[in-house]
Amino acid sequence: MSEVRLSSGFSWLLTSFLATLALPQFATAQDSSTLSSAELYATFSSIGIRASVSGDLDGDAIVTATWRPLGQGEVYPAHDLLPLPGGAWAGSIFFLDPATEYEVVVTLEDPDNQAVQQAVRVTRTRTDVLPGSGYGRIIHVDQVHGRDENSGDEGEPVATIGAGLLEAEPGDTVLVHAGTYRETVKPERSGTAAAPIHILADDTAGPVVVSGADPQIEAEARWNELHDGIFWTPFDGTCEYLAADQARIYDYDSLDSLEAEQAGISGGFFVSKDEARLYLRLPDRGNPANSVIHCATLDRAFVLNEVENIVIEG
Repeated sequence: MSEVRLSSGFSWLLTSFLATLALPQFATAQDSSTLSSAELYATFSSIGIRASVSGDLDGDAIVTATWRPLGQGEVYPAHDLLPLPGGAWAGSIFFLDPATEYEVVVTLEDPDNQAVQQAVRVTRTRTDVLPGSGYGRIIHVDQVHGRDENSGDEGEPVATIGAGLLEAEPGDTVLVHAGTYRETVKPERSGTAAAPIHILADDTAGPVVVSGADPQIEAEARWNELHDGIFWTPFDGTCEYLAADQARIYDYDSLDSLEAEQAGISGGFFVSKDEARLYLRLPDRGNPANSVIHCATLDRAFVLNEVENIVIEG
């Protein structure tokens, strides 16, 4: 019988080589992710989606969702889900029918996983049957001709929805005339189940819009190209949310991370307070001057946490 002896140096090299070969498999196993939860929140005509992912150490997982009316064949994509801190993802489905069951499939794709993971959820939108309006006092709101010091009667409209709600009692209607209302509306008084407070749009003379968007960015921004499809415009404020042509744009915490698109999402924006600039890269690298840009300086349109039986229509 022959015997082969390895020198200690060669043995160490062989061991190191084998360990090196094993490292990629170990790293891949460590970076694999799991779709921990998927929850749905239904309103009258929309569904909110919130998913949770664990184990995605390298941040390359993507969560998407599709939907269809329960029992039907055609499948539709949900609005893009966006990553949030702590492994959460959130998105929405809009323009659904009330009192209808929907099937939502939430999908996790990760290059480090051996297979796609999915969660199927079913929910029902709420029934849109509510007491009608018009049996209480009508409080008029007119952004163009009103003043908040007025009474709210037809000949003396108030200027903001918030001022109209200060006058509203259960059963009353706050009738909002055409215009763009740049405010966060927070009712301080509840209606009742039999007599809700209605906030009703009167769009006979034009659309009624509640907007938190900066009006100058929306209509008159001057965009200057920096490089690689990144543009900037003077901006001294806080942008809570940004959308281009109704598509949400990812919020980066530095210009460097925007340039590298570190979230793995095409496009993004960053507000530099030191420079008083808003930097923006559209997903197609186009000039923002050719798109409608909504930069939300207000982060909520209606806050209803502490009130009940408020009906918003139109």
